[in-house]
Amino acid sequence: MRVNLHYHELLNHTSFYRCLGPFIAMAEPKGAHTVRCLPSAPTWADVMQADVAFVHRPYLPEDLATIRKYKAYGVPVWIDYDDDFFGIPQSSPVYEKIAEARQNVTESLKAADIVTVSTVCLKDVYAPIAKNVRVIPNAMPDQLAANRPNRPARMKRIVWRGNATHARDIDTVKDAVIRVAMAHKDWDWIFLGGYRPWEICEEFTRNGIDFFVHPWIPDVYDYMRFLSKLDAAIMIVPLEDQPFNHAKSNIAWMEATWAGTLSLVPAWPEWQSRGAMTYENAENFEEKLTSLMSQTARGEMVALPAAWSIITEHLLLSKVNQSRERVLEELGGRV
Repeated sequence: MRVNLHYHELLNHTSFYRCLGPFIAMAEPKGAHTVRCLPSAPTWADVMQADVAFVHRPYLPEDLATIRKYKAYGVPVWIDYDDDFFGIPQSSPVYEKIAEARQNVTESLKAADIVTVSTVCLKDVYAPIAKNVRVIPNAMPDQLAANRPNRPARMKRIVWRGNATHARDIDTVKDAVIRVAMAHKDWDWIFLGGYRPWEICEEFTRNGIDFFVHPWIPDVYDYMRFLSKLDAAIMIVPLEDQPFNHAKSNIAWMEATWAGTLSLVPAWPEWQSRGAMTYENAENFEEKLTSLMSQTARGEMVALPAAWSIITEHLLLSKVNQSRERVLEELGGRV
């Protein structure tokens, strides 16, 4: 089949997991699908060459215009989301931009033939609007899985990944993080993503706790290799308890597991049964993190094999892409 991909940023992490990455994998077998990447609105020539149009995260007026153009000429449209555009908190630095786009998202959901999302919670958000919503989880490319570092992390190091949009998330556990760091000064901390949680960093500086703020790494493979080289024993994934975060997928856990790093994640449906330690609220985050540090210090990283087995058995891209193949087969019957 001939698939036209429309996107905003070709090589960002969302495209890696939800757009270009999966379609590259589906186009790899000889004679499979032809994928054309189109960063701009389609011309009549683009429409003529498409069996299916895939529009990634449509929220701008031009995205909606693209969807309507394909639909006007009988080309089925498949759209995909990995975020809750209706639940973004007002604390987010991109709140105004996203809030203004909600009507475009609503109309895109109504117009699309099929909508795919990354989580069950996100399906619940969009299903009342769209006629055909399906969950296709984020998955790890087989090539990346085959080149996983063959060892668990060893350093007494804790890493947190996040940019300015995650400021409220790390803020929910800042007091616990400071107390844990004060009690375990033989551990260091990496804040990966370019955002400096200043209250934590001020206390760390004042008390001689080693930490480093590293800029975000845009290339996913470079990021994964860097994460592996950090050799961090633990990744913390604190999330503020609000609807937008409940719809998020567990990419952080998957990436940490690949790097041989244990995760501390929220005790929410998307994160449970993943071979990771979960925390229920900010009050017991400190207790759970301390317990995880104690385990790793003793070399007890038994959760890692279980977590990796979940990925290799259920979340390899070659397996998850079977769901995308079924979507294409269904849409192909509408041409």
